[in-house]
Amino acid sequence: MQLSVSCGIATAILVLLVPAGLQASELPLPFFRNHCLDCHSGDSPESDVNLESASLDWSRPATSHFWEQVLAAIEDGRMPPVDAEQPAKSERHQAARQLHAVLRKNVRPGGTVLRRLNRTEYENTIREVLKVPFTAPPSFPTDAEMHGFDNIGEGLILSPPLMEQYFLVATDVADMVIPPLRPAIEVKPETIFLKPEDFSVNFEGSKVQTVGAEKVLRLVTKNEVLVRSSTWPTRFEAQHSGEYLLTIQAAAFQPVDNAPLKLRLLAFKSTGGSFTSVYGLRKLGELEIPVTESDKRFGEPLKLTVELNKGETVAFYWANSAFGWDRNGRDEAARQLRQRLRDPAKYAAWLKMGFDRGRTPAAGWKQMKELAKSDALDLKDSRLKTLPKRFPVTDQNQLMWLFEVMHHEVGPALDIHSVVVTGPNRLIEDKEAQEQRRRTEKFLGQREGRSDGDYATTILAPFLGQCFRRPPTKQQVKKYVDIALSHHADGHRFEDGIHLAMRAALCSPSFLYRGTTEGKLDEYDLATRLSYFLWSAPPDAALRKAAAAGKLSDPKVLAEQTQRLLRDRRADRFLTSFVDQWLDLKLLPEIMPDPRLLKFTDKELKAITDETRLFVAEILRENHPLETFINPDFTYLNVRNARLYGVKGVTGDAMQRVSLKKNGRFGGILGQASVMMATANGVDTQPVLRGVWLLENVFGETPPPPPSSVPAIEPDTSGATSIRELLSRHQADAACAQCHRRIDPLGFALENFDPVGRWRDHYPVYRKQKNGRVSSENGPEVDARGELPDGTKIRDITDLKRYLVEHIDQFSACLAGKLLVYGTGRELNYADRQVVKQLAAEVKQQGNGFRDLIVAVVLSESFRTK
Repeated sequence: MQLSVSCGIATAILVLLVPAGLQASELPLPFFRNHCLDCHSGDSPESDVNLESASLDWSRPATSHFWEQVLAAIEDGRMPPVDAEQPAKSERHQAARQLHAVLRKNVRPGGTVLRRLNRTEYENTIREVLKVPFTAPPSFPTDAEMHGFDNIGEGLILSPPLMEQYFLVATDVADMVIPPLRPAIEVKPETIFLKPEDFSVNFEGSKVQTVGAEKVLRLVTKNEVLVRSSTWPTRFEAQHSGEYLLTIQAAAFQPVDNAPLKLRLLAFKSTGGSFTSVYGLRKLGELEIPVTESDKRFGEPLKLTVELNKGETVAFYWANSAFGWDRNGRDEAARQLRQRLRDPAKYAAWLKMGFDRGRTPAAGWKQMKELAKSDALDLKDSRLKTLPKRFPVTDQNQLMWLFEVMHHEVGPALDIHSVVVTGPNRLIEDKEAQEQRRRTEKFLGQREGRSDGDYATTILAPFLGQCFRRPPTKQQVKKYVDIALSHHADGHRFEDGIHLAMRAALCSPSFLYRGTTEGKLDEYDLATRLSYFLWSAPPDAALRKAAAAGKLSDPKVLAEQTQRLLRDRRADRFLTSFVDQWLDLKLLPEIMPDPRLLKFTDKELKAITDETRLFVAEILRENHPLETFINPDFTYLNVRNARLYGVKGVTGDAMQRVSLKKNGRFGGILGQASVMMATANGVDTQPVLRGVWLLENVFGETPPPPPSSVPAIEPDTSGATSIRELLSRHQADAACAQCHRRIDPLGFALENFDPVGRWRDHYPVYRKQKNGRVSSENGPEVDARGELPDGTKIRDITDLKRYLVEHIDQFSACLAGKLLVYGTGRELNYADRQVVKQLAAEVKQQGNGFRDLIVAVVLSESFRTK
């Protein structure tokens, strides 16, 4: 039988190794001597675990972890192994009691190593301290993940590349508050002539057409989506914020009446995305293009002076086009189509043509015209008598695009002949510059006759307090004031000295790290730990005020502040960060489901992710009992994930709260597509991976890594050998059997869920046809049965859910542990785990609410100790 430290081997310690202060009688030495030393001593101990060299140095976290694993192995009967002589129950219980006593005596809560801000916390801190729109650059190193989270002190090392980024970012954000002095800009107006070919051509909404000897840019439709209806210059954007003169030659093409055509001009940043809504863009003005009977289609040019910010260009939008659909969606589209299909020949032509995914709009219009003139149509078709109130979405879209081509040909349309841009004729302070000026003025405040030293102190003291998340000492304030004044004395502006002091503070350990004092957290460190736990951001004014008054350590005040933070919208950051890491939702964007399973797009990904986030958000908001995570009576669906679950009657992309029957297959974290997909690989399922995930994230146990000598299990995609048969052979290996008795039954319970979370009764078998396509047929029947280590037999996921609800303390302790790891930034030791068990029991007495559990975690000794 192979044993390992991480599996929790019962360990024998020689009396000579017992340090002063620990009596040999305190250890269950006879138990170790009788049941362990034969395999784990000498020069070649099994699995390289030498019991004679086991450490009792309690200052090392590894010591506590090792002894906890020993204790767990003895308590649950994994050690000695089943093929060895077994101790009497009384002997086993006595050994466990002795180990508990030793651990209680030597291990105290706490032990977080120096913990710097992770990327998310760093971004939020800079935003909130300096009130600037900041996002870390792509070159910013990613944070290592340990114990399931990216905010663990042990993994947050400070590498040279990261330190370099801190220096660069400090300069950039200081520039956003106190910009460097720049010489005045002298700009001469330039004139740019834009021809129709110089504009973007988007879908069928805008096209370059030839009219006689001239070319025009023709607009035919309106649509809320910019790229579907508008056009903009491809070789002009404002290089400076200022006033620009637009000279536009435009005319109506085949108008239906004498009403002027309204050409709306919108400010548009091409970097902002062309699929934005036209209603979200700044309106520059609107020109009326008259309808004239003159032979000269292009009359006098229209002129308009507009203000453009740096980087903006002008989008042209036909605001009163009679064709297209705007905010009224499908109903408006159907009305438009009924107008254009009143001609029976056209509608008959469409019925004959039908939807064709590979047909272009131009080819479709040509085909419709030819069919309408031919004798191949049945104009007595009864379907011609009544036009539908709505069209199928595919038909609707193809018809609308087809008729856009028609309007280019027969009108009505708006033609743009040329656009001339002249400017900037006057520089302006754009919105960004205005915000910059206000930000600088607020940060520097009023000098009011103060000396340089007093003025610098007035600026820097409150800044340092927010930076360091506690009132700065007099020595700290003097240090940074001296930096500023020294730089000023060297001939730089006073503001440049403040700029340098800011940069120094932003690279200080007091800013980059938190909770540096050992032992019980003081008021300010407690405020900091709480705010980063629930907001991933520094304490706000109310939390700082409570800390300054010395009230935060009062359990009542601390509970009230915790509830306040949870009610704040910033608690959404906790939901996203904690939930995405605990349930592995962060993995979903990297998983590409097998296209043989389904057509999976970003919309499906968003739906299954939103379902879980909204689900957990309600449990927190309403303080639902923890059983709700496992066996709820509701979930959140839209048409996308409802289709995955086979739920009827859910329409639209908006997420909706939907009632579920309890004790069902779907629902809860053990029946949601996001979790099923995160615990698979997009192609197939592996019970071992899902079983390990359940042990770690639901049952609160961490199995050891597999022995390096044992090969990984590869599913047989031909269906000849089932995964259960493969695992049965795997368990025959003595090195694997112990752990797989815990892992496999849990993984098999989820086997009815395919790699994207759909229910299946059979494994699929894929066959490649002669035409190259792949077909699927039912393979072996899914067998989800299993037996848990305590002898409980389960048939499928519904039995496992029922078991967890009956043993909710185990899940509660697991979740409390996850919250504590995330909140403290450390792996839990023995004392912390005892606290977790106590929290689970206390919260159960209060109703087992999720919000209550979070409050209990914050009030715990483990949370309040570094």
